[in-house]
Amino acid sequence: MWRLQSKIAGSGTHGDIDAHIIDLGRYLIGEFSEVCGQMETFIKERPLPGEPSKKGKVTVDDAVMFIGRFANGTLANLEATRFAPGRKNAIQIEINAAKVRSLSISRT
Repeated sequence: MWRLQSKIAGSGTHGDIDAHIIDLGRYLIGEFSEVCGQMETFIKERPLPGEPSKKGKVTVDDAVMFIGRFANGTLANLEATRFAPGRKNAIQIEINAAKVRSLSISRT
């Protein structure tokens, strides 16, 4: 339950997963010049460890997404969630550009 409490974990999906996707995008493309994002907590309460009959409040995000523009004009659409069935924190990036037809990177 500690990962679901902001005062202990510090962040939710954005810090656990999305930060790595953003870092990878910056490594491959460059710095961002603009971003706009949204976060959501779908499950507001969860059973407490060792006390399944009691529930504790979830204070971190379950999903995050944002669109942005890199400094070189490339557009970005990034998302991360703990609720993508079967994904198990997989990180996938697809880059489409004039000089590179298609680059697909997948880590599962």
